[in-house]
Amino acid sequence: MKISVNWLRRYVDFDWDTETLARRLTLSGSEVEGIERIRPSFTNVRVGYVKAVKPHPNADKLQLAQVELGGGEVEEVVCGAANCRAGLKVAYAGLGAVLHPGLPKEGAPTAPLKIKKAKIRGVTSLGMLCSEEELGLADAAPGIIELAEDAPIGAALEDYWPISDDVLDIGVTPNRGDCLSHLGIAREVAALAGVSVKYPEIKLPEQIKGEAIPVTIKAPQRCGRYVGRVIKGLKVGPSPIWMQRLLTAVGVRPINNLVDVTNFVLFEYGQPLHAFDLRDISGPAIEVRLAEEGEALTTLDGEVRALTAEDLLICDAARPVALAGVMGGLNSEVKGDTTDVLLESAYFQPSGVRMTARRTGLSSESSRRFERGVDAARTLEAANRALSLFAALSEGAPVVIEAYRDAHPAPVTRAAIPFSFAETDKRLGVVWSHEIQRDALTRLGFEVGDGQVKAPSWRSDIKEGADLVEEIARLIGYEKIPTPPAPIGHGENKGHRKEQRRRQIRAYLNGLGVNQALNYSFLSPQTQALFTDEPALELLNPLTEDHRALRRLLAVSLVGNARHNQRHAEMNVRLFELGRVFHPSAEGQQPLEHERLGILLSGEAARHWSGRRDYDFYDLKGAVEGLFEALELGEVTFTAAESVSWLHPGVAAEVWLGGERVGVIGALHPQLQRKLKLKKPIYLAELELAPLLAAPAPIRFQDFTRFPASTRDLALIVPKRITAAQVLIAIEELSISVIDKVEIFDVYEGGDLAPSERSLGVSVRYRDAAQTLTEAAVTQAHERVIEHLKATFGVGLRS
Repeated sequence: MKISVNWLRRYVDFDWDTETLARRLTLSGSEVEGIERIRPSFTNVRVGYVKAVKPHPNADKLQLAQVELGGGEVEEVVCGAANCRAGLKVAYAGLGAVLHPGLPKEGAPTAPLKIKKAKIRGVTSLGMLCSEEELGLADAAPGIIELAEDAPIGAALEDYWPISDDVLDIGVTPNRGDCLSHLGIAREVAALAGVSVKYPEIKLPEQIKGEAIPVTIKAPQRCGRYVGRVIKGLKVGPSPIWMQRLLTAVGVRPINNLVDVTNFVLFEYGQPLHAFDLRDISGPAIEVRLAEEGEALTTLDGEVRALTAEDLLICDAARPVALAGVMGGLNSEVKGDTTDVLLESAYFQPSGVRMTARRTGLSSESSRRFERGVDAARTLEAANRALSLFAALSEGAPVVIEAYRDAHPAPVTRAAIPFSFAETDKRLGVVWSHEIQRDALTRLGFEVGDGQVKAPSWRSDIKEGADLVEEIARLIGYEKIPTPPAPIGHGENKGHRKEQRRRQIRAYLNGLGVNQALNYSFLSPQTQALFTDEPALELLNPLTEDHRALRRLLAVSLVGNARHNQRHAEMNVRLFELGRVFHPSAEGQQPLEHERLGILLSGEAARHWSGRRDYDFYDLKGAVEGLFEALELGEVTFTAAESVSWLHPGVAAEVWLGGERVGVIGALHPQLQRKLKLKKPIYLAELELAPLLAAPAPIRFQDFTRFPASTRDLALIVPKRITAAQVLIAIEELSISVIDKVEIFDVYEGGDLAPSERSLGVSVRYRDAAQTLTEAAVTQAHERVIEHLKATFGVGLRS
C-alpha cells in the first residue's frame, strides 16, 4: 500500500520526519518496506499574474502576455496556449529556469529545457508560461496551468504547491484491511503520536426532493449493506492539480474529475465506490443477486465473463451492470458526456469477492479492499464524501437527490470481548498499569468497559483477548518488553532429535555443494499433469491460477527451479528441498501430508585441467548412499524401477532401507525433458523423510583383524535383465562366513557380447577373523560363489 506523506498530513498532525514516521509505523506492526522520494523536475518557476494579453503582430496563433511577478516586476512572454487570458494566475518560468525534459522521442535521449531569452517571430520573449506536461506533472496537457486565485504572486511554485512528497510503501498484512487507506494509517499515526484524527469535512451540495432508486438485496449473506445515491448536473472534466498530484503519488493515473473522486475516496477511506451512468440504469432500480450458472457480463475491460452461481451481481431492472466488488460492466460505464450518476457504496462479504476475483483473474484496488473487509459503518459517510468532492470540483451547480437508499439487511455489529488487563501480564510476562493499557486501547479506537472491550468498526480482525494483548503491546512498543537473560545450562542442549537430523541432512548435502531450495507447496495443475496422471488436489481459494493445486511431488518444484536457471544460462544446478507433498484422504477429510527430501543434480559434476564431466546416475546414487551412511541408518539397497512415469525407465531405481521402500532416484524422463525444453539432463531423488529422521542404528564395535585378506575377481556374463544389485544379494544369501566384502567394479557392453548381455566385474574379498586363510579354503569358497550364480542366473565367465 502506497501512502503519500503529504496526503497523510491532511488528517493527522505529527512532527516526525519521514524516516522517523517509517520507523514508528514499522515497530507498531505496519512495516514500511520502502520510501520513494518525489521531487520537482524543474527550478526557478514562480507564480505569475497575467495583467494583459494582446495579439502577436506577426503570428495569428500567438499572443503577447504581460506577466506580473510582484514587486513591480513585469515581463512580456510570447504564449501559444489557447487558454492564456488576462486575470489568470500562471506558472512562470523565468530566464535560467530548467524545465522537465519531456518524453524521449524515437529513442533519442532528451535534455532538460533551459529557458533563455528568445525572439519568436520578431518579438522578444522573457520566459515561458508552463503547462503540467512541461513541469513533469502530467503526461499531456491541453494548455497552460491555471492556478487558484489565492496563489501568491511571485512565490516559488513548489512553495505554493506541495510538489515534493515522500511515499511510504507499507506491507499490509491480510488481517489489516483498515490500513489500505490514508485514514487507516492516519489512525495508526494518531494513536502513536497521542493526537486526534482530523476526518474530512463533508459539505453536501444542494439537495432536492426526489424518489430514491429502489434497492433489493436478494443475497444478504453476500451483501451486508448497499448505499445508492443520485447526483445530477455533473460536468466531466479534468480534476484539480492537487488531486492529480496525490493520486499520481500513489500510482493512480488521473482520468477525469468523476473517476478521480471515486479513486480519491478509495485511497482516503478504503471504501471502493462505483459510479453508474444513470441513463443506462433501467427502471431505474438496483438488484443485488447471485448470478445464474452460465450467465455472462462484459466488464469494463471489454472481456465477456462467463459467470457461475457463486458470483454476486449488481443488476438493474433488465440486466447485470457490475460484478459486485470486482469490476463494473461496460454497459453502464461513465462517459465523457455523463451528467447524472448513481453512486454505489457497499459492503460485500470478503470471501465471496475473493473467490470471484481469483476465478476471473480480476484483481483490482477495489477487490483487494473488499477481500480484506471494509468498514461497513462508514459506507454512507464515504458516499457523502464523494458527493461533497463532486460538488466542489464540478463546474456548474450539481445537485443531489435528497432521498437515497441505504439497504442494510445484515448490520455488522461489534461484539463485546471479555478481557482482563491481567491477561496482558500473563501473556507478555511484563506488568503494565491498567491505566497505560486502557490508554493504549482507547487511542486505537477501542471502547474499554468493565471486564470487556468493544473493537472499532474498522477492526473486524479483533476476535479474542489475545488480539487485544497484541494491540496493547504494539502501541506501547514491543521494544519496551524486557528480554530476560537466557538461562545457562550445565549440560549440552541437544534440541529436538528430529530437528537435529534435519540439520545433519542439510549439513551433509551442503558439504556436497548442494544448495537448499524453498518452494511453495502450490503449483499449476497443468504442470503437475506432466509428471503424474493422478488427479490434482485443487484449492477452493487459490492465490493465483499458477498456484491452484497442492503438489504431489517435490520433483515438480525442483525441475521448475532447474528450468528457470537454465533459461538464465545457469546450467550447473545442485539443489535439495525438505518439503511437504499432499495426497487425497477419505472424502470430506483434509489431504494427507508427507514430508520428503528431494535432490536434483544437473550440469557439470567436475571441472579439471584434464577434462570436464557432467553428472550421471551414479553421482546421485553415491550421494544418497553417502547420506544414509552419514545418518548411520544402515545399509541402503537399490532395485530397478520401471513404473515411475516421470523417470527414465532404464535409468531409475527404487531405494530400500531394511526392507522398506523409502523413495526413488533416476534421470528425468527424456520425453518430459523435451517438453520442458531442458538443455541438460536432470537426475532426481525423492525420498520419504520419516525414515531419515529415525534414530541412528546402534553402533557396534568390531575388533580389527590381524589376519590378511585375499581378493578374487569375477568377469560375469549376465543377461541384461539381471541387475548388479541382484547379483550382490545372491552372493550375500550364501552366508559364507569368510566373505568380507563384495562390490561391482566394472560394467561392459558391446564387443563380442550379445546385444542381450552385459559383463559385470565383481570383486570378492575373503578374510577369516580368527586365522590366516589357506589357498584351498579361498578357492573352495570362490567356487561356491560361481556355482551359485550359474544356478541362479545362468551366468557365464568371460575368459
